Amino acid sequence: MACYENEIIGVQQITFTPYITHQGGWRATIEGVRTSSSARGKGIGTELIRWAIQRARNVVATWFN
Repeated sequence: MACYENEIIGVQQITFTPYITHQGGWRATIEGVRTSSSARGKGIGTELIRWAIQRARNVVATWFN
C-alpha cells in the first residue's frame, strides 16, 4: 500500500505459491496494481512493483536459508 498525507494512493497484491516444477520452489505473482487518479504518472505504480520484487526476493531467500 502506498500512502500520501493519510490517503491511500496505491495498492497491489503479491501472492506466494509453491510449485513442483523446477525442483520445487516458490512463485511470486504480482497483480492488482492500482493507483488513485490523482497519483497517476508519478511513478507510484513503478515503486509498488519494485517493492514487490524486492519483497519476493527477500521472502524466498528467507524460506530457503
